Amino acid sequence: MAISFVRTLLLYIVVVAAVRLMGKRQISEL
Repeated sequence: MAISFVRTLLLYIVVVAAVRLMGKRQISEL
Protein backbone atom coordinates (compact mmCIF):
# COMPACT_ATOMS: atom_id res chain seq x y z
CA MET A 1 0.00 0.00 0.00
CA ALA A 2 2.71 2.46 1.01
CA ILE A 3 4.84 1.55 -2.01
CA SER A 4 2.00 2.28 -4.44
CA PHE A 5 1.37 5.61 -2.68
CA VAL A 6 5.02 6.64 -3.00
CA ARG A 7 5.04 5.54 -6.65
CA THR A 8 1.95 7.66 -7.36
CA LEU A 9 3.49 10.65 -5.58
CA LEU A 10 6.71 10.37 -7.61
CA LEU A 11 4.72 10.09 -10.85
CA TYR A 12 2.72 13.22 -9.91
CA ILE A 13 5.92 15.18 -9.20
CA VAL A 14 7.44 14.12 -12.54
CA VAL A 15 4.29 15.17 -14.43
CA VAL A 16 4.14 18.56 -12.69
CA ALA A 17 7.84 19.18 -13.41
CA ALA A 18 7.37 18.26 -17.09
CA VAL A 19 4.35 20.56 -17.43
CA ARG A 20 6.24 23.47 -15.85
CA LEU A 21 9.24 22.93 -18.14
CA MET A 22 6.98 22.82 -21.22
CA GLY A 23 5.18 25.97 -20.03
CA LYS A 24 8.46 27.84 -19.56
CA ARG A 25 9.62 26.65 -22.98
CA GLN A 26 6.43 27.94 -24.66
CA ILE A 27 6.70 31.30 -22.88
CA SER A 28 10.34 31.71 -23.96
CA GLU A 29 9.40 30.89 -27.57
CA LEU A 30 6.72 33.58 -27.55
